[in-house]
Amino acid sequence: MQFTSHAETRMLDRGFSGSDIQKIINEGQRIPFTGPNGTPQIMYKLGDYKVVFETVGRNAGKIVTIEGNYDIIRFSDGLRGIFTGW
Repeated sequence: MQFTSHAETRMLDRGFSGSDIQKIINEGQRIPFTGPNGTPQIMYKLGDYKVVFETVGRNAGKIVTIEGNYDIIRFSDGLRGIFTGW
């Protein structure tokens, strides 16, 4: 899997692991849609969790964002998400 820097940040901030992302891709519903910049994207949706791939341009084939339920926890170095599980 390849990630944009934005997706890597979201993954870490929201507490998702690589295996969490792979599960969403493998088991989720594949939904083509038009992204916010007007480009065609593919979303994999499993429950409340989403992994979005870009399909054209310099980020084609890369995960561009990850969304879903997670708890926000305050650590001494800032806020981080903790993936709440399936």
